[in-house]
Amino acid sequence: MVTQCPVTTERTGQTATRISAFFVFTSLILLMSTQSPWIILILAADFALRGFGFAHISPIARASASVVSALNMTDSLIDAGPKRFAARLGLSFSLVISALFLTGWLAGIGICTAAACGMAGLLALFAGLEAFLDYCVGCRIYSLVYSLLPSNRNVQDS
Repeated sequence: MVTQCPVTTERTGQTATRISAFFVFTSLILLMSTQSPWIILILAADFALRGFGFAHISPIARASASVVSALNMTDSLIDAGPKRFAARLGLSFSLVISALFLTGWLAGIGICTAAACGMAGLLALFAGLEAFLDYCVGCRIYSLVYSLLPSNRNVQDS
């Protein structure tokens, strides 16, 4: 795994990130049980904020930081690049889920709604892995993609 982020020198709190993942996990469970379109749209907006450098105004990131502060939890700093990449993947998933739900509702195609719930379940699994086991699937993908870039192979082989 990449130990130093090649994209940004920014750091983020590991505990706050895991609490954010828990909030995403519970939101996705709520989405699958209610199929409310607002939940996935809010998640998409929040993923966009966190994925493109505006975590300081992200409701989920702010709530997570508040929990860390209120409970006096230690929050070690980690590279923000892989987490930002993971948030962008979450945004992509959220947009696909939104499109599937919208197609299912407007066209009355049940398979689209089922597919949306399936994708939401997969995203919930990824968020659960981060929240409960400190395993970030998006971060692993980030490291894999970065290691496959030709410009980085020469540096790693030296």
